[in-house]
Amino acid sequence: GFADALPEAAELEAWVLDRLMGALTAAGYRRVKPPLVEFERTLGSGLGAATAEKAFRFLDPATQTMMGVRPDITPQVARIAATRLAGAARPLRLCYSGQILRVTRDQLRPERQFAQLGAELIGSDRTEADVEIARLAVEALRAVGLTRVTLDLVCPALAPRALAAFDLSSGAAAALDAALDHKDVAAARACAGAASAAVEALLAGVGPAEKAVAALRAADLPAEAALERDRLCAVAEALLASGVEATVTVDPVERRGFPYHDGPAFALFARGVRG
Repeated sequence: GFADALPEAAELEAWVLDRLMGALTAAGYRRVKPPLVEFERTLGSGLGAATAEKAFRFLDPATQTMMGVRPDITPQVARIAATRLAGAARPLRLCYSGQILRVTRDQLRPERQFAQLGAELIGSDRTEADVEIARLAVEALRAVGLTRVTLDLVCPALAPRALAAFDLSSGAAAALDAALDHKDVAAARACAGAASAAVEALLAGVGPAEKAVAALRAADLPAEAALERDRLCAVAEALLASGVEATVTVDPVERRGFPYHDGPAFALFARGVRG
């Protein structure tokens, strides 16, 4: 999970990061630089609790205190916004880049050390804020030559809130969660039980945004899930109306990779990426 970057790869990474950060700062996002290492108690607090198990830990010989190497920069930026920049006007627009380190690796990313870059729009829950940050992500990718981009809108809280309204046994709920996570439609239908109608409605909302929004708008969902559905659909509709230069899709059952997200979120996919 660790490797040297030889000249060609190192130069390409530096160029990509420079172009991406240039796009973010040009849009009014101001750069912050959190530390690579923090006290374990602060690194794992707030949003950091969702990724704490991925952090390398060690005992600081100077203070005899447990420290952690950051596995994700986003929780650090949230901490900065809530403390050092608590008095700054909202919405707050921040961006960052840096190296992160993780104890474990996954199938999609075998590396345990890699660069993370991002932008955070903090202090607004308006649809316009979600649209702004999604469009910015697409524009940043275009700045490095990635023009065939798909923006996949998700809402990690939607499926859990839809299924929580039904009296499913713990075993059935776990099996249904696993089936939805793996996009195993047959298995999801087989163990849905009383939640069958809600599961079918959510599965009908997977796909191109125009079709998915129509299916989700027509779905009869429990009240809390309906609120999440409405937020997701509003962002999808606004993105389509904005003329975003990407293919917009919706996946209301996707949760993997969104450990601390609440409300609409998105993943980006692009063709023509060099490995």
